[in-house]
Amino acid sequence: MAADLCELYFGTAIQYYVAGRYAVFSGLTPVAGSILHHAVEMALKGHLSRKLAAADLKALKHSLDKLWRAFKKSLPARDLKEYDVAIARLDQCETIRYPEHVAGHGMLVQQDATKVVSRSKSKLPSPVPRYDLRLQDVDALLDAIFDCASVNPKFFVGGLNSNAKQYLSENNVTRLAG
Repeated sequence: MAADLCELYFGTAIQYYVAGRYAVFSGLTPVAGSILHHAVEMALKGHLSRKLAAADLKALKHSLDKLWRAFKKSLPARDLKEYDVAIARLDQCETIRYPEHVAGHGMLVQQDATKVVSRSKSKLPSPVPRYDLRLQDVDALLDAIFDCASVNPKFFVGGLNSNAKQYLSENNVTRLAG
């Protein structure tokens, strides 16, 4: 059962990942961040499903911070600190999943398909939450998760159609490009 659940999580992660990458290239803000958050969440839960019961995974909810800590704890020999910032940035995107949060607090999203994001100063008041989504950082993070979990992404990417593969490969230098 755990192996099947693991496979289902990673398969779902790839589907969210394709949809999230499409959303970034299509300028779908804030949806892109929410979908990519789900992609990372599913991949982390895929690895953790090998050791944790479904109820324990559910208890972690949607918190990438909690999932990331559990993931790193399960791999003590791996130094994954370089991805901590990407996790923190992506975890913020969970708050803009529902329009009520945006209506109550506002948002400023910087979203780019590369690691270089414009750093121009915003004229918006400082209390407005800022979200920084860098697709190449998410690409590298997901690639690291698949690698650490010893999951071959080609198993999940191989069955995708040409449209999905196009959005996976665009500006993607990782093994997840297909």
